This record gives sequence, structure tokens and C-alpha cells, in this order.
Amino acid sequence: MLKRILKFFVAATLVTMLSLVLSACQSSTPTTVPTTTSTPFTTTTTANPEMIEVVSVRGPLAPINPGGPNVEITLKNVTNLPVIALSATLYLNQNFNFAFDVSSANPLLPGKTVSGSLTLIDAGFSDTTSYPLVIDGVLQERQIFSLNKQVQITP
Repeated sequence: MLKRILKFFVAATLVTMLSLVLSACQSSTPTTVPTTTSTPFTTTTTANPEMIEVVSVRGPLAPINPGGPNVEITLKNVTNLPVIALSATLYLNQNFNFAFDVSSANPLLPGKTVSGSLTLIDAGFSDTTSYPLVIDGVLQERQIFSLNKQVQITP
């Protein structure tokens, strides 16, 4: 858990620093980058478990891959704030990390959905068993969250 929080803290810090550098390059007046390290993040683990809704976890999907099934996860932002970073880890016989096309430049807006797919090499699963899915993200207000859900992979 701490490793995931640290990963998102580092990613969000890099996004913030990149934004500062880009704005300094575009500005006619020089901008100084602060040298002090501050943590403008707060962490929520299960305070609002409905920040992100799991719309579906589907698989196996075509095309058929002999190495393992293709699985797609669709998530929905049910907060009133944009999500600027989002990932999910599906725990089967090994961990499968799903990345979503979400960033500060391409936020997941409230009420909208995003999908990510992955070929699960050497994965075995049943459509009658629930599996843990951990969803990690960062809201536009720099609030880091991590949600634990149980999901079934449906055909």
C-alpha cells in the first residue's frame, strides 16, 4: 500500500514540476521553481469507497491469445472532481497492472468512464470467483486514493 502511495506521490510531483517548467518556458517573465519539498497531498484509503465505480471486468475477449486471455476493465468517476492519475491491479495467481489514459492533461471527468485492457499471460481465472482489484488514483485536488474492490471477470 505504501509503495502505491509513494508511486503516485512521485508521479504527481513530476507532473507538478513539469507543469511549472512548461509554464516558465511559455511565460515572458522568468518563473522560479521552489526548492523546498512540500507534500500538497492527502490520502484517502476507504473514506469514500465509491470514488471510482467498477462498471465491468470482461474477459476473455477476442482476439484469442494463446499466452493468456485479454481482459478489459471499465471504471467510472463518481466523484465531483476530475481524476488526474488512475491505475488498477487485478490479483489472480499473479498481479496484473492496468494503466488508464488519464493525466492532468487528459483527466477523467466526473460521471465519465475509462477502459483499459491487458493480456493476462499465464493467468487462470473463473467467471464464478471474485478477485481482488485495487484501484489507485489522484484527484485534481492532489488527493491520493486507494480502493479495494472484489470483482468477477464476466464473459
